[in-house]
Amino acid sequence: MLVSYEWLVNDVSMKTGEAGMLVLNEYHTGDHVSVIATITGANGKPLASQRSLSVVIQNRPPTLNGGIEGFAKSDEEWIGHIRMSDPDGDHVAARLVSGPAGLTVQPDGTVRWPVAAIRSGTHELTVDLEDERGKGFRGALSFSIEEAP
Repeated sequence: MLVSYEWLVNDVSMKTGEAGMLVLNEYHTGDHVSVIATITGANGKPLASQRSLSVVIQNRPPTLNGGIEGFAKSDEEWIGHIRMSDPDGDHVAARLVSGPAGLTVQPDGTVRWPVAAIRSGTHELTVDLEDERGKGFRGALSFSIEEAP
């Protein structure tokens, strides 16, 4: 016997085959997802088929995508950017919860740290991310600063 699946998003067939899971990052909040599972006998004839109830993809929280990118000195401060995204494509705003003294985070994820406040060592900052629909996520980033020889 073989079990095959036909995935439907908004009643349009997306995937047929043996895949029992559908990758949701290709679809959006509000999409209706269902699946038709079909059992086929050794002779190739369908023995049974059943369509699931439809589920609606809900708003998913934003995420951190690694650390801080492009951290470089500019005049009297170091500037970088927190890599963040939203699986639904919503705009994401960042807010610093905790971090090293003097370090700030702008809503667009820009990190600024005055050179005078920088201390060598391993540092951690915690940020809240919120998408435009109010779904939030709290995450921590670690990074190290070494003194020049």
